Amino acid sequence: MTYSVKENISILLPYKENFNKWKAGAVSLYVSELSRSSKYKNNIYVFGEKFKGKHLSNNFIGTEIGYDLISSKTKRYLDNYLLYLKNSKIKLIEIHNRPNYFHYLRKKTKIKINFFFHNDPLSMKGSETTELRRKMLDGCEKIIFNSVFTKKCFFGGLNEKSYIDKYDIIYNSTNKIKKFPKKQKLITFVGKLNHAKGYDLFIKAVKKILDKFPDYKAIAIGDEKRKKIFFHHKNFKELGLLTYDKTISYLLKTDIATIPSKWNEPFGRTSMEAARCGCYTIVSNVGGLKETSNNIILINNITEQKIYNEIKYAIQNKNIKENFQKKALKNVKHLISENTLKLDNIRKNIFLDESKSLNKKRIINIYNHGAKLNHRLYNISIGKKISSGFTRNGYDVIDISDRDFDEGSRFNKVKKFQNYVFETLHNYLPKILIFAHCRLIDVNFLKKIKESYPNIILIEWNEDYLGLEGPDSKKNYKSLKLKEKFIDYFFITTNPKKIIGKLKNSFFFLVPVDKNIENLKQFKKNNKFDIFFALSHGVNRGVLKKGKQDERENILKKIIENKNINSHFFGFDDKEPIWASNYNQELAKCSMGLNLSRGKPIDLYSSNRIASYIGNGLLTFVDYKTGLQKIFNNNEAVYYKSTEDLIKKIIFFKKNNKIRKRIAANGYKKYHKLYNSESLAKKIINIVYNSKK
Repeated sequence: MTYSVKENISILLPYKENFNKWKAGAVSLYVSELSRSSKYKNNIYVFGEKFKGKHLSNNFIGTEIGYDLISSKTKRYLDNYLLYLKNSKIKLIEIHNRPNYFHYLRKKTKIKINFFFHNDPLSMKGSETTELRRKMLDGCEKIIFNSVFTKKCFFGGLNEKSYIDKYDIIYNSTNKIKKFPKKQKLITFVGKLNHAKGYDLFIKAVKKILDKFPDYKAIAIGDEKRKKIFFHHKNFKELGLLTYDKTISYLLKTDIATIPSKWNEPFGRTSMEAARCGCYTIVSNVGGLKETSNNIILINNITEQKIYNEIKYAIQNKNIKENFQKKALKNVKHLISENTLKLDNIRKNIFLDESKSLNKKRIINIYNHGAKLNHRLYNISIGKKISSGFTRNGYDVIDISDRDFDEGSRFNKVKKFQNYVFETLHNYLPKILIFAHCRLIDVNFLKKIKESYPNIILIEWNEDYLGLEGPDSKKNYKSLKLKEKFIDYFFITTNPKKIIGKLKNSFFFLVPVDKNIENLKQFKKNNKFDIFFALSHGVNRGVLKKGKQDERENILKKIIENKNINSHFFGFDDKEPIWASNYNQELAKCSMGLNLSRGKPIDLYSSNRIASYIGNGLLTFVDYKTGLQKIFNNNEAVYYKSTEDLIKKIIFFKKNNKIRKRIAANGYKKYHKLYNSESLAKKIINIVYNSKK
């Protein structure tokens, strides 16, 4: 079997579904009607089993399943379909009413899939368990139900709110009839002639009606292979199975229609059609039948007596009946035009080329702005520098601060923040979402973003220590690792090869400088103090914490004890930490800086003070074990191997001002040239977009 079809949408029918005018069922009619007026009508092909007779449309591809003692009919049918897909250019598959088809095809093809439920999902192979239904939600673009009833069945045992963007309801549809038809004294039943459809109740009720009102006649349209219900009356006929058009012609003449189902009808097309044909429509209140029209008579716990009473009432109250019929004909609830548009919009959103719909020049950056801290973190904010870098590279950036988000209630802060971000994504359509140290962004939210915007690029950066021996390092690493499945790129301030464990797509970055923030040139000056260091007990706290000890204090105290060094240290020994402009003012009084970070030295890691020190022109002392000499050589920074070595070198450079200024100037120039906010943003962009430059 070979095909040369090059259309976009392939609709897959159940293999027993007869797509011809004589025996078309609800699924075939649904597909035919929503395809006929679709804007994609020339791009839709319906695939099904080959049957004799004229097809409902010319876009039908029929396959012969054949006979095989080894494989099942279903497998042969689906393998034929896969062969068809292989030789076509299908962008979207729409599977109708066979969940097991979905599971088989999802393993065999990467083509996007929509799935349509026409029956109770809990009664169907492939969707009977919550686990199977979760797989469908994960693997489908959209799951489309033909009623609220089938939707509620599907989400039994699942959290529907978690999948709000994964499903929709598109009902069976019909068209309005412009002119009220001429009615005959005719009572009609349409459906299988069995107990489940309430045919037994209908004939018992209609026998009494025909005996009481001999000018009325009744008909039944439908069949039943194992028929067990028989009825004979001079004013009653069973017409058998009729075409859709012929059935509608009878409903147009029908005065009173009955749909007395006992089972939970998933929707009930006959009820919808009878109402739009202007029938006084009597319906049992089960399943999705009540959703078919706003102008039907609903009966709870239906019985033959209740059917009889309703028919009798309609016959005896002609004016009420006719007003009801006219309302039903005028107020058709489910129109083909409206539902076709709804389905086409779903398809349109799937077909959108996200490289165009998600703007490559738009970025959302989520980080702590420090607004609640009166912006005292502005000069050490990496997030602020990253945004400035993107902007200077010609990108448009929306900055969002998770820490400054209006909490409302602390119990719903996460949900409110995530809704805010998601709505912003929807309105702005950025190609990149970058964030850092945000507790309000969890794995489930990242999953939701990826499901809604599969081509969005998610980036997380982290400035924390990620080595084996550091403060909260295991916790910091675990936080990143949990999100690894959904994050496209990690940018970290530790050599990715030296962190606690593996982290996919992780890249090192040096804390950047920014020309508008690190704008001092201390190498040009002779300063009051020799060496600067600022310690803190947490950026959010902002003040000393009683009883708090820091292992770095031992080194600082030894420097202070040396009377040859005029130190300028903050953040310990009852000396409060300094922030913002006060930080810069005190730093500006010094010639040198000590780049001392928490935790055991690890390859390439440094706190963001390194940018403040080298970037402001201080001669900066760095622990040799950090390996930062790979970035700044001995002519750009000074490396020490012990506390004693550090003290000796501080004293040496204090006495050798000229050498101090030269090395500090070299470090300053390199930092501002190669590791500024603009170059970091460019590095991120180049990695993300796989630039060859």
